[in-house]
Formats: sequence, structure tokens, C-alpha cells
Amino acid sequence: MSIALISISVVDPNLDFQLTADFDIKINTKSEYLNVYDQIASAIHTGENLTVLVYIKSVARWLKIMANRYGPDIIEFCEITPRSMFLDQVYISELPDWVKDQEILESELLDLFIPSKQGEIFENYILRVFFGDWLVQGEKIHNVANFCSNYELDQWGDALRRPVVARIYKKRLSELREANRKNSDKADLQLFKWLEISPSILKAKLFALRVLQKYPKDLGIRVVGEQFTALLALPIELNKIPVTLTDNEDLIFELSAYFREVLINKNAGNNLVLIDEVSGCLEIEFSTIYDLLTSGSVEVNDEMVHKIKKLFGDQADSPIVSQGLDDIDLLISRDTPSLPDENWNEENWIRWAADEYLPYRYWLENSGRITDNVGDLASKFSDWYFNKYGHLLFHSDRMVWKSLLLIQDQLKQHAGPVLIVIVDNFNSKFYPFFKRKLQQQGFYERNMDLRLASIPTCTEVSKRSLLSAHHAPFKSTNYATEVEKIWSKRTNKKIKYFGSMDDMRAEKERTADIYFLNYLALDISLHGNSNQLGTSHVQLGRTFLTILARDIKSFANRVQAQDDLLVVITSDHGSTNIPKGTINVIQKAYYKERAKDEHHRYISITEDELEKLPDNIQFDCYLINKDNYDLANHYLVARKLYRFLPTSDHTYIHGGITPEEVLVPFAIFRPATFVPKKFELRITKPRKIFIGTKFELDLEITNKNNQLCENVEFQLNAQDIEAEAIHINQLNPLTRINVSTSARCLMSARPQSGKLNFKITFRIQGQEFEHTSEPQVEISEPAKTKFDLDNL
Repeated sequence: MSIALISISVVDPNLDFQLTADFDIKINTKSEYLNVYDQIASAIHTGENLTVLVYIKSVARWLKIMANRYGPDIIEFCEITPRSMFLDQVYISELPDWVKDQEILESELLDLFIPSKQGEIFENYILRVFFGDWLVQGEKIHNVANFCSNYELDQWGDALRRPVVARIYKKRLSELREANRKNSDKADLQLFKWLEISPSILKAKLFALRVLQKYPKDLGIRVVGEQFTALLALPIELNKIPVTLTDNEDLIFELSAYFREVLINKNAGNNLVLIDEVSGCLEIEFSTIYDLLTSGSVEVNDEMVHKIKKLFGDQADSPIVSQGLDDIDLLISRDTPSLPDENWNEENWIRWAADEYLPYRYWLENSGRITDNVGDLASKFSDWYFNKYGHLLFHSDRMVWKSLLLIQDQLKQHAGPVLIVIVDNFNSKFYPFFKRKLQQQGFYERNMDLRLASIPTCTEVSKRSLLSAHHAPFKSTNYATEVEKIWSKRTNKKIKYFGSMDDMRAEKERTADIYFLNYLALDISLHGNSNQLGTSHVQLGRTFLTILARDIKSFANRVQAQDDLLVVITSDHGSTNIPKGTINVIQKAYYKERAKDEHHRYISITEDELEKLPDNIQFDCYLINKDNYDLANHYLVARKLYRFLPTSDHTYIHGGITPEEVLVPFAIFRPATFVPKKFELRITKPRKIFIGTKFELDLEITNKNNQLCENVEFQLNAQDIEAEAIHINQLNPLTRINVSTSARCLMSARPQSGKLNFKITFRIQGQEFEHTSEPQVEISEPAKTKFDLDNL
């Protein structure tokens, strides 16, 4: 016969708590004693296991006598209390005497099943579970950043509603406060004062401290208090303190007042200092910096833009910051263009416009500084183009209507499919961005130059000429019929015209050789009012072009042309932004009566009205005679920044002859796969790094790629060494350079010979890449002075 183990557990019926184990027998009355006694005796003799739960104290005493008689090997007898259950659940060796059963129940400690650490005492266990490690690591709370990152008001309040938890928490705060008071650690005492008021206040003040680190000291004292400087000296990881606006009204108010003063003074030196002061944590900081950049008091450069992007990159979820970061590249200051020579040839005029005028113009647009002076500059190009237009239209290979004609043989000979995308209203401002987006999708530019749109720069003239590859635009409004008829004859290939993105997306397999896409989204967005759209035209345009690049890639996949799709990108015209405050000499009422079709920058007129035009019309407009250019109508095109209809500061218009309206990109892209070579990274100085020291880390960097690398950043990922990131705007092909950064070796470092891990991010041909490099390094203990008693 086997020996059975009988388990008898006793529970106080006055304590209301849930038992986790199941029992074979439960005794709730005295009368059950004899029956249970017989069952236990029978189980012992038959070798059965049996578990018994007793709620009656007298029965428990009687059964304990039975257990003593049989001994613990046969009958195990124990009392189940909240204390014993808690100890068993979390593996703590003992509880303080003051922790009673009822308090455990009221504090709901039996809900805890998180195991304790080896040797951990009860108080530290409670603090760690409910509040984190930061309250149990010595007399300081410098690792409070972890608490702030995970703090939730409701969870904290729930913890302090538990009597045992609240008692331990208050006792620990009192102990820590007294320890720091004795040591006269005023900064640490301030942390405890904030914590005692409320954990939310501590979190808010630490966030304020994070924000104000680089601002003037008196601003920090106003918000944080007299211990501002001492608090900054504490080893708190402020960068981990999350953005906390609640309870930080003083911070926002003081910053607003400070920023107002800076903006009023508009001192260039102070403005540059402000860029170094901001934390990058707040929208109000970004808005102030953006206002400064657009105010004209600061000369914006590439380095400044990179710094601002890096500072505020974590706030990209904010619509204000996101839009500003998208637009900020266009705020980089540009020099005023040189005066063009009226005797220049076509190439010189286009080069001047592309290299000098357009960058300057786009900068003025995005910084809100367009004046009549830029209209005077533009008119020099416009006068040249109008005066030479009769010759250029028929004889220049730079005319956009000739662009497809000039690659007609390439279209015929290309074995794979061709996608020709006419991006309506696509001027050169958007081309670099779109090029990067296409490169990210695996399409690389084979060639690109700027072409001259037909005038007036409108759909009815320039687009129809471009699509037909003829100086005279076709008259039909049925683009699909005209394009497919014209190009099937020219190429002897199957042609398909997409009038919308939905048409292109509906092409599930290849059904043609050459496709035309008329892309209108950019044009529609530029004509919209940015105030009503709720975003800038630049951001909206980039959004649409990003989608277009993805759709081109998706189209290539669907027609099985991932490796051989030839993509042609061009446009019918660009557009311009004309603020309503600029000079306009056009008498709207006079022209309105005579216009056959009225637009902002041009109007069409009848034959009769043409005959009636006064001689001084040439000072207001350019006259485009239909008979000279095979057009359906006569046109008057406004000079300079003049217009026939009122304009808004927040919309784009076209039809005129300014460079931004006339010059459009024409580019050819092909798919390709590019795998960059890794950078070679070598530490040149110091030869040996000593523990606990600060030093300059000198690196030799070699770009082994035959392509320009942009936005190159080196970030050290090391446990023992901290170093500032290294940023290089551009690294030329096959180039070796030397750079330096500030670094320090932590006191906790161990002497060793090993490797440092650098993460390297960079961009080549529009694609983002990431590599690692691990140069050799030796970490050593600093030299120690030998002490010899014989020298005394």
C-alpha cells in the first residue's frame, strides 16, 4: 500500500480573499468534522491523495491533533493567510511585522504575481513594482528619466490608494529627503519637493529643464527656480524626458515673451544664437525659428537647415512642423542674380534663368519676399523670349513641343514599354524632389535639361503642341483620340492614353507599347488657395509627386517592365506666384470688355478687337498674333507681374512669359539596381583612449563610390564611449577627408582592445542607405603615479 499525502489548509473565514487552489473537501460547519475525519482516515489507508480546506477554527484544532499523530510525511497541515499567500506568490523570504493580513487585502497585494529579485526585501519590491527602479537605487533619484518616460497619472494614483504601498512610498521619500538635507544637496532636495507635490509636477519641471538647457540662465530661473543651474549639473538623462505641456504654462509664457523680444529686435547675431538655444521639443520654438528664417534678418545656409531638421525631426507628427520642414530647404538664401546681357544667345539665357534667377525667385516665394524688383528681372527674360519667339518656335531644339519629336527614334527602337508622363504645371522647383522620389523607386535619370514652353503658357496651346509634337496645337478636345492617332502613325506602335491616374491604375497588364499619362493633380493643387487647403503648396506638391513616383513603380510591376520601362517626364508649362500687393498697370475693365476668354495672365481676343488695340498696348502686354504662330486665337499676355484678374498671395497662376512659367524639365529615366560600396573609416587620433577622459576623435573617411554621397552622418554606437554625431552635407566621389568630433570615455569603461561600431547613413542618387564600420581602438586605464616611501 502506498503512503498518501493529506493536505489540510486552514483559512480565517473573517478574511475575504480568493484562493487560487482547488480543494477536494471544504469544511464550513462543525457538524462536518466526523465525516471528514473518516474520509481522511480512509484515504490514508487506501493510498489516495486528498486536499482539505477548513474554515472553522475548532475543527482546525481537532484536525491538527490528527496531523500531529500521523506526522508531516502523511498529513501536511498549514494555515493559509494573506501573508503566506503573498510570500508564496512573489518568492519573498519575509514580511515586516507591521504588514497585517487585512492591510494586504486592502492593498490588493494578492493581485501581484511578479517574482521578486534574489535577496530583494519587501519594501524595495513594492517600490520597484509600483513605481520603478528609480526609487530603490541609493540616495539619489537621478535615473528619474525612466520614471518620466513611463509615468501615467491614473496608474500612479491607483498605487497610492493602496495603504501598504502609500506607507512605503512616503517612508522612502522621507528617508531620501533627509539624507539629501544632511548632505546639503539642494538640487536633489528640489527634485523631492516637486515629487512630494505631485509626480506630474516633477515630470513637468524636468521637461522644462530639458527645454531650457541652452537658453539664458535668467529664463531658466524664472521657470524652474533658483536651483536651475545646479539641477542642470545633475546626471539626469534629460533627453529621455517626454514632451510634457500639462503644468508647464509658465514655460510656454516665458518662452513666448522671450521670442517676442527676439523677433522685435531682429538682431542678426541674436537670431543666430536663438537657433543654438532652442531644444527642438516645442512647436512654438519651430514657429519662431521659421519666422526668423522668413524675416530676412538671417542668412539661411545648408548647415543651418540641416541643424534645424535634426533638432525638430522628432516632431514630424505635428502638422506645423512637418509642413515647415518640407519647405525649409527653399529658404536657403540665394544671391541676387546678375543682370543679363541682352545680346546673349539662347543657351546663356536659359543658363542664367536656371542657375541664378529661378533659385532666387523660389527663395523669395518661400520666404514671402516677392517684390516688383523680381518682376523687373523676369521681364528681361520675357522680353528676350518674346522678341526671339518667332525664330525659337520653329528652329530651337529647346522648345518643349519638339522634345518628343527629338526622341522619336528612341521611342521606336526601345524594346520595352514607354511611359510618357505630362506633369501639368511642373516647373523646375519640384524637379529635384521628384527625381529623388523616382530614384527611391529604382528609376535613374539618364538625361535632363530645361525646355521652353509655347506661349501663352496654357494648356490649350502648350500641352496640345507638346502631345502632338507640332508647333501648332491640335484643335480637338479629345486628347486620347488625337494622341493615339498621331503617335501610332509616327512610331508604328500601339499607343494608349491615360487621362487620369485611375486610368493608369486600371491597366492590369501590358496592352500597349507607348503610354501617355496626363497628370493633373499638381496643377489642381497649385491653383488652390493654400490657406483653404490647410497646407503649403510645396508640401502638397511633394505629396502628390511622391504618390506619382510610387504609381510609376507599381505600373512597371503590373506590365512586367521592372527592368526595361522607359520613363519620360516633362510638362506643358510652369507657374508663378504673384502677391496682390505688387504693381499692376493693366486696366481690368478695359480688357474685360474686349476679352474673348479671360485668365489671370493672358486673354484671347477677336480679330475685330485686335484691329482696335491702341499703340501703347505694348507697355502692358505682349501681343501673340495667331497668324504668325498657327494658333486658333490672338492672345494678349501680361508683362512683368501684371495680371488681368485679381491674384492671391496663396495661389499659383500661369499663362505669362516669366522663366518660372516658361522653363520646364524634360527628363528620361530608366530602371537600375544600385548597391553602394562601404565607406572606409579609420581612427587617426588618439592612438589610445584613456578611461574617464574627454578627447577629440579624429577620423579618416574614404568614399569609395564613384557617385556623390549626400547627407552623410556617422553615429557612434558604443557602450563605453560617447561622441557627437558627424554630419557631412556632401562627400565627393572617390574622396578621402579628415574630420573631428568631441568624445569622452566613460568611467565605467573597461580596459580593452576592440572595435568601435559606427552607424553610417547617407544618400546616393536619391536612395537612402545605411552601413556600419568598426575601426580598431584601444581603451586603457590612465597612467597612475607610483609612490615610493624611499623618496620621502
